[in-house]
Amino acid sequence: MPIGGSKFLAMKRFSLNIVIFLSSLFFSISCEREKSGSIDPNYASPFLYSVNLNRDSLNLDFDTTGSVSPLGNNNYRISLYVDGKALRQFSDRAVQGMVQVFKPNAPSPFFKMTLALRTMGQDTILFEAPVSFNIQRSDIGFLRFDFSLITTLNQASNTIERTLHVTRRNSRPTLSNLIAPDTLLRPSSGFKLVLLSVATADSDGYADIRGVLLKRIFPSQTNPIDMFDDGDDQTNGDKVAGDGIFSRILRIDSTAILGDQVFLFQSSDNSGSLSDSLVHTITITE
Repeated sequence: MPIGGSKFLAMKRFSLNIVIFLSSLFFSISCEREKSGSIDPNYASPFLYSVNLNRDSLNLDFDTTGSVSPLGNNNYRISLYVDGKALRQFSDRAVQGMVQVFKPNAPSPFFKMTLALRTMGQDTILFEAPVSFNIQRSDIGFLRFDFSLITTLNQASNTIERTLHVTRRNSRPTLSNLIAPDTLLRPSSGFKLVLLSVATADSDGYADIRGVLLKRIFPSQTNPIDMFDDGDDQTNGDKVAGDGIFSRILRIDSTAILGDQVFLFQSSDNSGSLSDSLVHTITITE
């Protein structure tokens, strides 16, 4: 073999040894870093992967499963059964279950309950439990259930959401006891204040009342005007908040149209049902 070829072969072997050495060194450093590095805390949290409610809907008036118990005064006891499964990453850490229930469109839960857990094997957690709470007749819509787990080291699992659709037979609201003047004297300057009030009721409960509106329908129609049951006597003329009597203070000034003005009053509930209208005529004179 030529001398130049021997030198080339030696250099090639030397280069290969360097590559092998560097590769071994890199592999050794990588292993050391992996062993000494911290564990991702997410892997230490329990993982909830299955939750079930035994009902996805119920009707307060027509339930035949025993899930609804009338308590009187438009209150009901709801009884359900829940179950679920989770994966626990470290078997030596105690875990507690939690369910929180939210009323429709509510930002905070009205009911919380811890769930007793049991283990199956080394890493599986199970829960099975009855859940009971009270709601009002007006709490129709989708109740939200948030399920989660937490360890004694305060490591929280993911959250699984379930919903229960609550319905009922709806009753229309009613109006009564309208208080409004029959005749008003138009002021020659400035204005005068006029108090209007009307009572509304709903057999599904006061909380089911969405509101009361009034509007002039003759001689020309105006946009609806809100009435209030807020206890703000100075601004709206309402004396007691939440008593079912809705009030509104209107102004009449020197530009008011003379003659008969016809006003319509109507209330609505959370289901969109409207009461019968009450119509009242106020005669403006000078």
